Amino acid sequence: MDKQNLQTELMVLCDYASVSREGKLSINGIFDELRNVKPPIILNGFFVATVSGTPNSSYKISLKAETGSKNENILPPMEMNFTTGPNGKHNMVIQIQAQLPHLGTYSFRLYEGSKAIGSREIKAIKVDNLNIANN
Repeated sequence: MDKQNLQTELMVLCDYASVSREGKLSINGIFDELRNVKPPIILNGFFVATVSGTPNSSYKISLKAETGSKNENILPPMEMNFTTGPNGKHNMVIQIQAQLPHLGTYSFRLYEGSKAIGSREIKAIKVDNLNIANN
């Protein structure tokens, strides 16, 4: 059987995530923007993805957080090796701590080799104050 290319079924950024020993995925506090009164903005959370491919097959992927026209990566190199389950799927949870140096849009992308297999955008937004009760 030929090995299928990976596809993403789910990609989120969140406050906390885990995978149980049975393979069940738990995700808490999904977000698509970060707010601060001035840059830099600190991202301290989790990147979660479910990918699908050929059952019981090994894959190597990388995660990048890119911004700007030059696709500047703000994360340290992140490469992962994994094997899909009997259903061809794999849940991944990656803890991320990064500094977003300026306001704007950041794209978190998964790559299999040089091919992007999925992306999720997050916006860094300036606010006047961080009074959570008023947001």
